[in-house]
Amino acid sequence: PAIVPFLTSPDIGLRQKSVYALTGFGEAAKPAWTNLLQCLNDTDPWTRMSAATALRAIDPVGASKAGVK
Repeated sequence: PAIVPFLTSPDIGLRQKSVYALTGFGEAAKPAWTNLLQCLNDTDPWTRMSAATALRAIDPVGASKAGVK
């Protein structure tokens, strides 16, 4: 939960690092699911790609149902 506020930081680097960190938590990052879904619309392509990777790591079935490719 402490990482979630950084997902909307104006600093691209902080957003990228936050998404990457959540990926490492795997299923334990489930509380950040909605916030990561919002990152799929980020202006930064790396953040968008990493958010998709994180969502698949957290819940592959849920990511598929949400249309994450």
